[in-house]
Amino acid sequence: MPQTLDLTAGPIEYEDTGGSGPVVLFVHGLLVDGSLWRKVVPGLDGFRCVVPTLPLGSHREPMRDRRALTPVGVADLIAEFMERLELTDVTIVANDTGGAITRATRSRTSCRRRSSRCSGWRRRACSEPRCRACASSRCGPRRSRTGC
Repeated sequence: MPQTLDLTAGPIEYEDTGGSGPVVLFVHGLLVDGSLWRKVVPGLDGFRCVVPTLPLGSHREPMRDRRALTPVGVADLIAEFMERLELTDVTIVANDTGGAITRATRSRTSCRRRSSRCSGWRRRACSEPRCRACASSRCGPRRSRTGC
């Protein structure tokens, strides 16, 4: 059952499996919502899975602040979301555009984030030692000087 968290820019619907296991935050891309992960989450017993529906085109509640509708604005929302739910040591799993947003979230959540994994988003491999998202994706393990 979706819950709603009222953030500075507007409400965010999310699902949280609860529990005391390691936290996994799922970030979807454009024009989809948190239901993108509906077949993934049930297979992750032992993890606390948090799945927000971000304002990327399929959200049901309007944002009060239009700046939240930009990639940087969504990155700020994710950072506030993690802070308000007191999520720490988080692994972020992202798909498509969610990967780019996760990258923008990096500087805002470095003390809360454990690692990031991106799928369906072609980019060069990270230079961050903890993040090898592209090693298993189609683009291959190429090095990038720009980092994660």
